[in-house]
Amino acid sequence: FGEGNPRPVFAATRVELVEPPRRMGEGQRHLALKVNHYGTVLRAIAFGRGEWADQIAQVDGPFAISFAPNINRFRGQETVELRLIDWRAPGQAFEHEPAGTTAEVVRVDAPQRPGSPAAPLEPPATIQNATPPIEPPDG
Repeated sequence: FGEGNPRPVFAATRVELVEPPRRMGEGQRHLALKVNHYGTVLRAIAFGRGEWADQIAQVDGPFAISFAPNINRFRGQETVELRLIDWRAPGQAFEHEPAGTTAEVVRVDAPQRPGSPAAPLEPPATIQNATPPIEPPDG
């Protein structure tokens, strides 16, 4: 992506919790997760979605997420984290979709053709954008 283009949104299936989700921030409005996807453990943050903590904690087994990758810069450290946009338990459709344009969702964990950055879902899926994103607090 570049200036003037929307941030890319990705989807991952078979995501597992590493530790229980927790609420954070003023009024416990935000959500922090540690997730494992095929051996890669990352922090995921959902601003304004603290209410998801109890729901996600009750999911039995792997679940799916949609997210935007982000570089977190804090106290001189840079780490990759995920800005969680939505999540779903197995068998559920995404309900909280990002604002912007309709985008094709690709599977980065699917078998890939030589020279192909990612294989599309079969059949191709889209995220139809509906609600405005919740921006992180300043500071």
